[in-house]
Amino acid sequence: MTNDFFANIDLSQKIASSYSLPNILIGAAHQLIQLNYNSQTQKYQPQATVDLWESDSHPAINSNFIQVLSDEIIVGTQAKIVKLSRDLEKVKVREFVDIAAMAINRETIFVGTGGKLISLDRDLEILGEVDLELPNFRGGKKNTHDILVYDSVAYLLDNVIKPIYILRVDVSNPSHLQIISKFKIFGTNHHLKRQWLNPSLNQWYILQSYATQAGSGEDIITFSMNRSTGSGDFSDSQIPFPFKLNSMASESLAISDFNFGGSEFEGTELITVTSLPPNWSVIHERQEQLYLALINAQNNHLVFDRQVHLG
Repeated sequence: MTNDFFANIDLSQKIASSYSLPNILIGAAHQLIQLNYNSQTQKYQPQATVDLWESDSHPAINSNFIQVLSDEIIVGTQAKIVKLSRDLEKVKVREFVDIAAMAINRETIFVGTGGKLISLDRDLEILGEVDLELPNFRGGKKNTHDILVYDSVAYLLDNVIKPIYILRVDVSNPSHLQIISKFKIFGTNHHLKRQWLNPSLNQWYILQSYATQAGSGEDIITFSMNRSTGSGDFSDSQIPFPFKLNSMASESLAISDFNFGGSEFEGTELITVTSLPPNWSVIHERQEQLYLALINAQNNHLVFDRQVHLG
């Protein structure tokens, strides 16, 4: 049963003024802006702004690459990583040819760039790197476009040009990165959109979208997190535990401008999900409503529990 998130909240001045909300960092073009919450006005107000680049000709900040640590902030764009103090003072800058993905795990920063996975320390000094070489790929190496690190393993999604791969890299020694496994994923006009883990179930989930002449949809595929699992190739029929979110003939919000025979939207569109448990997600249902839901897996079936109506 769904619940209206705002139904039972009394937004009186007295109660609202007692709320204490965290500061927010926003990347806007080439600037980083810190917003502080004012409990009296019940609004966020700009507190500090820093120009990360000398001009707006540089690539814009990627909000996915803003990481707030205990005593510093790490920001990335397509070409640079910037280390700042909590007061938004620039401490150090490191340039790359391109940055396709970035993640931080404890004291180590991981960057996907130039067909490599590179590890850096908190001072932006390079510790190690490994080439993401793929078999039978004409370019030899490919970038990773999503990095998720857990328990000394980096989970990598490749999502640019066929063939599409997922990889796992041992990062227990940041100075000596080692590829554990490579899996080639076959599909029809498909993309690997995002990933998350459920260590208690030993499962690695990947959201895949696809499109055919009949329509489009999404499904979730899952692999074991077991480090002993080797490399391999997987077609749609071979992928372990495929969870269908949309039917083959359905329309999703992202392709609403295309004609797929007038069929209605069916199932669930997964918009985003947290990387580690509890795996909270934002989903789009048939009635074109948004919900916050907790993803649980039971007997190889996905269940969206504790749904909260967002609007």
